[in-house]
Amino acid sequence: MNPLCKIIFLFTMIVALFFGFLHNFIPGYNFERLHIFLFNLCTGGTLILLYTCNFTDKFFLIFLFFLGSFIYAILSFYQYYILAIVIATCLILIVEYIRRANFGGVFEFFRLTNSIHNKFHHASLLCLSIGLSLSILAIINEYAGLYYFKRLSLNSFFLGFSFPISLITFSIIFKLINEKLKNEKLLKESFFWIINLGVIIFFIFILSEKIYLELLISVVLGVCVFFIFYVFVKKCDHIQQKYFLMSGMFFLLATAVTGILYIIFFIIHPTNKTLLNKIIDYHRLMSLYGWNLSGLAIIARYNDFPIQLNSKYAIVLHWLTVGVLAPIALNSSIFTVLTIGFYILFLILIFFSNSSIPENNN
Repeated sequence: MNPLCKIIFLFTMIVALFFGFLHNFIPGYNFERLHIFLFNLCTGGTLILLYTCNFTDKFFLIFLFFLGSFIYAILSFYQYYILAIVIATCLILIVEYIRRANFGGVFEFFRLTNSIHNKFHHASLLCLSIGLSLSILAIINEYAGLYYFKRLSLNSFFLGFSFPISLITFSIIFKLINEKLKNEKLLKESFFWIINLGVIIFFIFILSEKIYLELLISVVLGVCVFFIFYVFVKKCDHIQQKYFLMSGMFFLLATAVTGILYIIFFIIHPTNKTLLNKIIDYHRLMSLYGWNLSGLAIIARYNDFPIQLNSKYAIVLHWLTVGVLAPIALNSSIFTVLTIGFYILFLILIFFSNSSIPENNN
């Protein structure tokens, strides 16, 4: 990735985090939409497309996606919904063009000879298209006054643009252990279908407000993630990417646990809004800036590993920022400044640490 792209992504990711804490400085305003869209859709979606095209092919088209997703985030925030729908439709066309050029039709998911990391990669692009389509439905549902689904709104549209990043990260995880799992086809297929169908079913349960079924599928997904983590630790070689992805999966397990706890406490004591808000805030931070950021860091430097960076110190910095400082910063302007500072330091280390690979091999 060239230096200009790194600077653009660095700026976008910093702005995204800033909007997540801007309520500390401008009370009464909800910047959640900008916070999520700029990170998951604008940065995450663009990096997924760059990775798909090996950071060289269809670069102009991917730049249009980045620009369009940035404009879409702003339009949706300022409630210019007709224009937002038009932009979202254009973004879907770009994603679908790249998806079909690289993977073809959806029947590829059912071909047993297709590798699991390719299936996860393909699913990531398809989910990005679906997420954009659902965001259009969320606009129609909420702002046309239909309210068929009370939980389908842009302010809570977290899962729709987070899941593509999860899937592309799982693709990389299984790519790193592909050779070690040649004979475990059934196991790999099980992981793929449990994760994908599980999240789809979970999303349906959320929309239909089936809280006990949400709890059931959350536990199933949590157990599946644990087993994937176990297999990855056992089978992956000791390379630099492994430790960042292991850290990311710890974030994902924390996301699963806090999600399950939220549902349990919602069932037991639904009126305790303070506790529920704290759990869901921590859940989102673990997912967005823990698990998702770990995956995006690997994607952004995919062709550069190993990089000249002390992985242990970088991972400790990441956990200190997301696991300790960020939850406190949600209600503290002082900790907001500290969190953003540590976050910027982590991103600079990730994006701008030199590669150990000679330049002519990149």
